[in-house]
Amino acid sequence: MPECLPGESYPLVSAVIPTRGRPQLLACAIRSALGQTWPRMEVIVVIDGPDSQTEVSLEAITDQRLRLIVLPEPCGGSDARNAGVRVARGDWI
Repeated sequence: MPECLPGESYPLVSAVIPTRGRPQLLACAIRSALGQTWPRMEVIVVIDGPDSQTEVSLEAITDQRLRLIVLPEPCGGSDARNAGVRVARGDWI
């Protein structure tokens, strides 16, 4: 981990994960992202269209660094990723 000068804070990093219909793989990706050692991190999951199975599987994850966006209609991975980028708060995405 990089050293910061006294009083200097770490930048926020946003990880954006677009998904649809892969709740088990998504859970693994979220665990991996949240398990990073960087001290300031948010994970934004964008569900590409209605997917109740994935939404239900995410209810078990209570980490406050996780944010969920459910798109009303499927739009594809690139557009779903861009939707996550638009709401990201991080200095780095």
